[in-house]
Amino acid sequence: ATRAPAPVKSYGTWTYYGCTLDNLSSGDGLILSTGASSSMTPQLCMDTCNAYGYALAGLERGNTCYCGNTLASGTVKSINPVCTTTCTGNSALTCGGSSSLDVY
Repeated sequence: ATRAPAPVKSYGTWTYYGCTLDNLSSGDGLILSTGASSSMTPQLCMDTCNAYGYALAGLERGNTCYCGNTLASGTVKSINPVCTTTCTGNSALTCGGSSSLDVY
């Protein structure tokens, strides 16, 4: 059986926090967007955020990486499986959803 795409459980010193919903009143929560990439993976996003000195990394829409040090106030973990968009760089992994972030 094929395994459903899933987030990375851990990578280096990073661990998976969960799938968070965008808080529309306060924006994405993670401030720096590194832009969309056609080869995005959670590992690439974490490496990028680490290089910029950020403590958190988040992925959205399968191809976009965000970095920050704190989540926006009011950020909530999703109970529903909305972080199901596969990563453009690895279809076995998820990179968030249309308005949800896989956060590390």
